[in-house]
Amino acid sequence: MSGIRTLLIAIVLCISAVIASAQVTVFVRANGNNANDGLTAATAKQTIGGADGALTVAGVATLDIGAGAFAGATTTVPLTVNGVNAGVLFANWNGATTLTSPITLGAADADVVIDGVVFGAGSTINGASAGANVIVSNCKFHRANAIATGGLGWEELSISGCQFDGNEGGAAVPSAVSAAGLTTFFMAENDIRDYSGTAVSASGAIDNVVLDRNEFIANNTGGTSTNAALKLDVTSLSTDGAAR
Repeated sequence: MSGIRTLLIAIVLCISAVIASAQVTVFVRANGNNANDGLTAATAKQTIGGADGALTVAGVATLDIGAGAFAGATTTVPLTVNGVNAGVLFANWNGATTLTSPITLGAADADVVIDGVVFGAGSTINGASAGANVIVSNCKFHRANAIATGGLGWEELSISGCQFDGNEGGAAVPSAVSAAGLTTFFMAENDIRDYSGTAVSASGAIDNVVLDRNEFIANNTGGTSTNAALKLDVTSLSTDGAAR
């Protein structure tokens, strides 16, 4: 009996080790060093790109990024990106994790969850990834390039509790989000302002479009008659889908 118990304990320990090895948090700090292993804040990587080697060995990975400005990178694994203000109300933000170039999905099913990050000018989320689910919450977009999903193969784009400002720190950019070719497009409780063209659009063969309690302020500042704060091409929704 004791032999069976020992065997069971050994099996449980092996399973725990496998699970632990599949869940990795990699730290990135402005004062880090890419020669570090990135597995603690004290041994952080310096760049997101420098963390790539540590991320690719992980089945599930979390990227913990401190305050500062960082270039984006390509991810080929399911990834959670937590900025310095992840889970913090905007009113209580202290410092900022600012991206200066895109987070790019580089493989199929490269699901991404992003929280507490500022997307600065030139940054966005992009990249072809069949079946990917992209979830963005509690982030700020300051003149960032539009999140444009057409042709990327994503399954779902969900954006909630974010601030989009089209002319923060410079001339206004035309668009915040251009959603196409998704199964589900969800936007809730976002503040979207000061875009020179159509701030948010949805078109293509999308099964479900859910837009809930978003606030649009001073968009289509270019005054083009074919633009609007929000454009929904309802004729292209899948026949069994819904828009609400």
